[in-house]
This record gives sequence, structure tokens and C-alpha cells, in this order.
Amino acid sequence: MAEAYSIREVSPVWRTGEEPMGTKRKFWCHADDRRRYLFKYARAGTGEDWAEKIAAEVAGTLGVPHAEVDLAVYEEQPGTLTLAITDDEHALAHGNELLQERRPEYPVHAAYSASEHTVTLVLDALSQSFIGAPEGTASADLATAVDWFLGYLMLDALIGNTDRHHENWAVLVRVGQAERYAALAPSYDHASCLGRELKDEERRARLEGRDRRRSVDAYCKKARSALYRNAQDPAPMSPLDAFAEAMRHAQPAGRHWLERLGAADHAKVSSIVDRIPAHRISEPARQFALAVMATNRRALLSLLEKHP
Repeated sequence: MAEAYSIREVSPVWRTGEEPMGTKRKFWCHADDRRRYLFKYARAGTGEDWAEKIAAEVAGTLGVPHAEVDLAVYEEQPGTLTLAITDDEHALAHGNELLQERRPEYPVHAAYSASEHTVTLVLDALSQSFIGAPEGTASADLATAVDWFLGYLMLDALIGNTDRHHENWAVLVRVGQAERYAALAPSYDHASCLGRELKDEERRARLEGRDRRRSVDAYCKKARSALYRNAQDPAPMSPLDAFAEAMRHAQPAGRHWLERLGAADHAKVSSIVDRIPAHRISEPARQFALAVMATNRRALLSLLEKHP
């Protein structure tokens, strides 16, 4: 078995200020490496810490730009330590800000109930000429912010991320420049995935699969993103459907990401899950996370047959 991920201990003297955005407790700190991090408390029994860590590592395996995440502990409370994606030269502009620029009537404060948060509108916002691909990326096959964003949506579909609302994607705007320029920010905030909210009894029952209505497959199909197909729709799409809808607008990029997924080393993905320390994840949670990714991977790769 691979060596377990280390757990970083956060010192109280690192703490610099609270982060008000979002519903979960978190604070900013400057670590002993002089870099800026966000510590997020993992609520008891939620699996938020291991889900966030696995998602970030899987993103790295697929080449999806992502915020770096470490398992951490602060005053004996478990959580995660996420390296800041901004610096003195860049400011974060969240999705809702960009969407309101495109449509002044956009409901900027309604995160989960914003049916106007459609795949079409998001891709339109990211297609603006001043927004480029994530900084530090260079690919002949992925030239635009939209091309790379499809990778974020594929990651969501793979891990079952249900939290891609309009404050959970952004661009990094260069500050102090006469001409406006931004780049798609790395993907971040992936804790709502992999069935981390389930109890072990529920996981075991779904892994056994005796009832098709209570299986891993049924669980994956019930997942809902925060993206809609049409503003008039009563409910958001699944993460899989959100990716498929985006692929309809950018088919070459979608195929590229699916081919990356198909070529990904399954043993490496399994090793990521195996490396979560045993005192931070239960064995049923570990097996269920792997089963979710295997199920969603099959569903994603089936799209290649639909888009030859």
C-alpha cells in the first residue's frame, strides 16, 4: 500500500483573518513556507477533508488546473489547507460577477437557485476576448478558457461534484494594467463529491447492490450540479449532463478530455484514495469513492460513442 498523505499541522500564529464567503468555517493563514493558505474546518462526519484532497489529486492526474490541497489539523480539529490561487498581481472575479456583466439582470446573490446559471451563458462569458486559458498551461488542443473549463466539468462528472455554483468558478484578473486581461482560475472547492455525506451503512448497501434503486449507479444518477440547460428548467442538470451539454458547444475539447480520462492510470487513481490516512476515512467510504469514480468514468467514456 502506498504511503499515506502527510497531515500538516497549522499553528495558531499563522492565522491572519477569517474568510466570510461561503457557509463553512475557514480562515486565512501564512504558513512557515511564507505562502498564503486557506484552512477549512471539516465538519464531523462529513468527509469534507478527504473528499477535497482526493478531488484535487485526481484533478492533477488528469491535468486539470486546480488549487493545491493538503490534509491538515488545527488545534486538534481536522480540515484542509488550500494554497491561495491569488497573489499581489491577480484579483479573483467570480462567475456571478462575469455573468452579471453579460446580463445585468442576472441573480448575482442566488447561488444554488439561479436557473439562469446555464452552461450556454457560462461558456459565453468565458469566451470573451479578454479571458484566456489558465496561466502556466500550453496546449495545441486546449487553446481557450472554454476548452479548459470543459476539463473542470469533466472532473465534476467523474467525482460527482454537486457544488459548481457561480461562486465556485472564476477568472484571475491582472491588476494594475491599462488593458483588461484575465485567465481562467484553477478549479477549486470540490468537497461536495464522492458520496462523502453518506453514512457507512448506506455505502455498504449501495456497494452490495441488492436493490437497483439503492445502488452506486442510482446514487450517481441522482447527483445534481448547479448548472442548468435552460433558465426555465425547474432543476439543474447532473454533472454528467452538464459536461455533455458543454461538449455540444466545444466538441474537440470535450473529446480531448475524454481521451485523457480513458488513458488515465487506474492504479494511480486507486492509489490516491488508498493514501488517505485510515483515521480520516472509513473503509466503506474509501470503497464507495472508488466505485463512484468507476461508475462515472464508464458513463463519461460512453459519450465518445455518441460524439464520434
